[in-house]
Amino acid sequence: QALPELVMASIDQVPLELIAPSIERYTQIPSEVLQSMPDQRAFVNRLAEVAMEGIVSESDFQPEPVFGPVSFSKNAGYAAPQDVFTTTDLVVFAEFDSYSFARSEVLVKWYREGDGKVVLFKQMPIRSNDRNYVWINNADGIEPGKYKVEVYEISQEMPLLSTGRYRVEQVS
Repeated sequence: QALPELVMASIDQVPLELIAPSIERYTQIPSEVLQSMPDQRAFVNRLAEVAMEGIVSESDFQPEPVFGPVSFSKNAGYAAPQDVFTTTDLVVFAEFDSYSFARSEVLVKWYREGDGKVVLFKQMPIRSNDRNYVWINNADGIEPGKYKVEVYEISQEMPLLSTGRYRVEQVS
């Protein structure tokens, strides 16, 4: 329970010039983005909150996404949306709207609920003012469990743009 507070306290003690390379390495958010923030420490703290929420800590408050839900399918734009996949499925596409969103990148957080296994946590390019998708694939199939995808604006406030859940069921 105290881990999120310990992490946040530790982050506050580390100089920003030491944090920036790690952010770039693990999230692919360039250090120039951090440097362009009016309050760099606030951005780092918000990024840490987003990273830990649902993984290390539970959230009491789930914000309403700006652009609505993420939908899931086996083939982006061509297959019907679905909420349940099987372990024999090799790919899952997560589609989300970004209409009236002028930026060309977002932060995508994709993880398995329960054990907090992170599948994806990085900046991804998108087409602004369009429908976009990201995907995961595994030639051996997808592990069973409940998954959650969250799409965030990369900014100091880092608002939630879109979110959705699906589950993967074991096939014997």
